[in-house]
Amino acid sequence: MTSEELKPYMPAVSPGESRIRVARASLENPFGREPSIVWYREEQILGADGNYRYVPIPPLYTSVNAELLASDIELIDPDTGTSLGQLMKGVAIVAALTSLFIKEDIRQAQQVIATAAMLPPTATGAS
Repeated sequence: MTSEELKPYMPAVSPGESRIRVARASLENPFGREPSIVWYREEQILGADGNYRYVPIPPLYTSVNAELLASDIELIDPDTGTSLGQLMKGVAIVAALTSLFIKEDIRQAQQVIATAAMLPPTATGAS
């Protein structure tokens, strides 16, 4: 991507400047249908007082299909909006997100089990 293409995503540094950023993303993985990503975007505007204001922009929808999985995706620094000079296959990104989900699900399940093991036993049949 060129620096001109990336300009709308670079941080606002002067009053009145703005950039487009992702406020949150939602991964949709319905059984039996094509997965997708919903990007909830916002415009971040730097005010004259030095404070940022955020204006929602309509969401962007990305299908996680064979074309996306096979594509090369240029990695962008989220803090600067500039290219990192690296490409990643779409399938690697999906695998990384799936792996992160599994890791976090196991970690949180282990925390619940560990917390439950530290609780005192409860009396049964008490009225």
